[in-house]
Amino acid sequence: MITKGFTLIEVLVSLAIVSLIGIITFSGLITSLDFNQGTLSRSATIHNIVVLDNLLRRDLQHSVNRLSRDERGDSLAHSFYGGNPVYGGTFLAFTIHTEETKYLLNKGSLRFIEYILEEKTLKRIEHSYADRTADTKSNSKVLLKNINEISVGFIKDKQLVDEWPEMDWTANNGLPRMVEISFKIDKLGVVKRRYILPEGIF
Repeated sequence: MITKGFTLIEVLVSLAIVSLIGIITFSGLITSLDFNQGTLSRSATIHNIVVLDNLLRRDLQHSVNRLSRDERGDSLAHSFYGGNPVYGGTFLAFTIHTEETKYLLNKGSLRFIEYILEEKTLKRIEHSYADRTADTKSNSKVLLKNINEISVGFIKDKQLVDEWPEMDWTANNGLPRMVEISFKIDKLGVVKRRYILPEGIF
């Protein structure tokens, strides 16, 4: 009985087919990994938006119409500041009242809160006391990244304005009735939220 072996051409063709199958399989795996990573990234961003939304809602609901002092001991002219961060920086600043102090040391029941935008990253800064000094401790937390744009608005006399206080910088204008914030986020689009302030003026 004569056994016939494979010719060189047959071997090369077989190797080419096996290689092609391997490339297709590997490409599919890479595509699947990219898709999974993209899905995970999107899910993480959505989770961070939910965390940010809850923090903003809690902070604004606990905001109080109280003039605070800065690190130099000077009294601020207004109890609430807000505006569009065209070039970055603080876009919300106000005082909150919290009951957490019964469980925490070195923190007051009144604290000064800032929301800032730096290099497409949104941060929340919580100062341990509303009346700050040079030694007042602050906690900075990154809440959301890849933000292309933030737009804020405030309800005054049933009208939406883009700055608080809007005109009168000589007297405390109190708190707005409502704050509207829009975030334009990479690969996700625009997210818009509205928050009612219980102590805000109508």
